[in-house]
Amino acid sequence: MKQCYTPLTVVTALCFVSACQGTPLTTLPSNQYESAAKNCQVMYAPASIVGYTINQIVDQPNSKPLTGFATQGAIALRYDGAQKMSGFGVGDVAHQLIEGQYAYHRVDATTAIEQAVDFEKGAYITYYHFQSEQAGTFEQTYSSGAVLKGRFTMLANNDGAPLAPESLSGLNVALTIDSAKSLSPDGYPTSGLVVQTYAQDGQYAAKGIGQGNIDSIGRYQYQRISANTAVETAMQTSDFFTLPYTMVYTFTSADSGLWYQNFANGTIIFEGRFKTFK
Repeated sequence: MKQCYTPLTVVTALCFVSACQGTPLTTLPSNQYESAAKNCQVMYAPASIVGYTINQIVDQPNSKPLTGFATQGAIALRYDGAQKMSGFGVGDVAHQLIEGQYAYHRVDATTAIEQAVDFEKGAYITYYHFQSEQAGTFEQTYSSGAVLKGRFTMLANNDGAPLAPESLSGLNVALTIDSAKSLSPDGYPTSGLVVQTYAQDGQYAAKGIGQGNIDSIGRYQYQRISANTAVETAMQTSDFFTLPYTMVYTFTSADSGLWYQNFANGTIIFEGRFKTFK
């Protein structure tokens, strides 16, 4: 939600149109423009998270986990009106059921703080940095010293039918690689396309298109954890290796969205867009 504050009606109107979007207001004197821009806020952080689910994807290379903390997959956290939270994670053997208490505070238009106690892992503080009304990045620091960083999405629990399918069986998923980061100096794709076909018996086959993308097969498991988020884990076998990966799908429509893959326990991090089809 965009909110602009100024005593001048004409400036308010222009602020909604231009100043909030960073477009110079050439029709206003410089002093009026500066006043309008300073009073214009993009109110992305909500005043409350009661009735919402927050999906967290941990970015393993940028985190400082301790033993017992999951660094792959995704976590779905639900918040109720009695300052209670609950959730679970998928994609790492260290994921545990989450139950605890929380307090949430909006700091400014794009920042919020959650102070919480997880009955299993202890107290922590999470800073949410909103880049839109439904997504952004987070940094979570536990009293034990563990630090988890990554990205998040949030959605109201009553937003309607889930976008993420219950199963990938019978579907093809076209994965466009937009970026890749690796601990290895070379030998991995940084662009191109991989089309993966999922069978009902838990097997999948992948066709790589573009430089460095290879064909592979494997066994997979898929689980929807919230209305827009699902996690796939697999053991990928090619002519060159047999290694695991964990992939998180964030659906922005019923057949498309964003994907994030942790390959070989953090050796390569792939990100991009996906499209499903039959």
